[in-house]
Amino acid sequence: MSKYKAIAFDYGWVIEILGGINPLKITADELKIPIEQVREVYFKYNHISNAENKTWYEMFDFVLEELVVDEKTKKKIVELVKENHNKNYLNSDLINIISDIKKLGYKIAIFE
Repeated sequence: MSKYKAIAFDYGWVIEILGGINPLKITADELKIPIEQVREVYFKYNHISNAENKTWYEMFDFVLEELVVDEKTKKKIVELVKENHNKNYLNSDLINIISDIKKLGYKIAIFE
């Protein structure tokens, strides 16, 4: 066995595949700003959902707080993102090999 003992997977966009429009693109389009600007703010707060046991939506709220001034626009973006989320699907290829990885002696972690 190698020096590595565990493999971690992100749930969002790794185990759960984006089936619709990227939420960052939805946000950029609604705010009429470059997606790079949204991406920069998003990755500033992304650790919150991984390290601080917050849901993705709780973390995304920090992103919207920084980018959006009015509450009506925030609510609209969250609604659009939630509607779009229904199009996501599980990465069955990855799920199928996770048990094989465990059989090789690795521990598995999944982050939301």
